[in-house]
Amino acid sequence: LDHLNLLYYSLGQELVTDIGYPASADPVQKTWWRGSAASHNTVFVDGRNQRRSSKGDVVVFADTPTSQIVQMRDLGPYPTLTDYRRTVVLVGQPDDANAPRYLVDVFHVAGGSMHDYLLHAQAREDVSPAVLAVEGLRLQAAEASASLLDLTPGAREREGYEHITDLRTGQVTQPWEARWNAGGERNLVLRLIRLPQSSETVFVGQAPGHRKGSIRTNTRKLTKLICRRQ
Repeated sequence: LDHLNLLYYSLGQELVTDIGYPASADPVQKTWWRGSAASHNTVFVDGRNQRRSSKGDVVVFADTPTSQIVQMRDLGPYPTLTDYRRTVVLVGQPDDANAPRYLVDVFHVAGGSMHDYLLHAQAREDVSPAVLAVEGLRLQAAEASASLLDLTPGAREREGYEHITDLRTGQVTQPWEARWNAGGERNLVLRLIRLPQSSETVFVGQAPGHRKGSIRTNTRKLTKLICRRQ
């Protein structure tokens, strides 16, 4: 359940990350966290998990000396939508470690009434968890002990949102920036510059950050970003 999921690698490190499919006796693995779209980097529609589907089409794929582009369209996860597609453009010299580079990410959804854009980044397991900071956005603590499930109309248990907790939230109407400091020898920082087309609600919360199979006692967390447009 990771349709149109995004992963991003730069300078030899996975920055926009996936939790993978760890197998263990940890209780969280008996739930729908890793088996939900909420644990990935995609878009939730109307608070409901994606459907399993083998549909999907490559619309555009191109490679040039200065950029690469791919567009995928997939109506399988949400059959009631009229469009569900993602376009990503990687700009920069891929073979030059010192050249500036960035990714343009456009997620187009037509249909439904609530769209949640989900993104997270994790540091390598041998360094401290990535720390998130924001600019141009004022975050305040959400309701005490609330999970994203409690604050999402139409959401149901065992679809992932109950695992996103310790929430902070804010309203935005203009561009703003988030930075995950991934640390390591390069002290890499993932910068997200968000360009909302209309008012949106932002949630920042903590979620399970499991990465390996040996995670019976792993309590590592990741910082999850949710940008909601209604």
